Amino acid sequence: MGGVIACDSKIHTVTFIVDGEEFDKVSVRYGERVSRPADPTSEKWDFKGWYADKEFESIYDFTQPVLSDLTLYAKLDYWYTVKFMVDGSEYKSVRVKD
Repeated sequence: MGGVIACDSKIHTVTFIVDGEEFDKVSVRYGERVSRPADPTSEKWDFKGWYADKEFESIYDFTQPVLSDLTLYAKLDYWYTVKFMVDGSEYKSVRVKD
């Protein structure tokens, strides 16, 4: 009597979100790993890693197999420009992190 071999060939979607916008979306077969995309870049922020949650508490481990649809979130450190004004004219401006 032959045995039954379980095989899940389902395709899952992994969505990468950067600054609230879709950065990339890839299809991954069940049990395979998703490739880490190129780090996003901007003059407005520094990229700090991919996280499995919006609260940035669980960094995503790209060595783990994909077992369901995933949404990964880019943690960003934002930069702001502070302008120092004297008598209505800009004296100096500096960039500071959030």
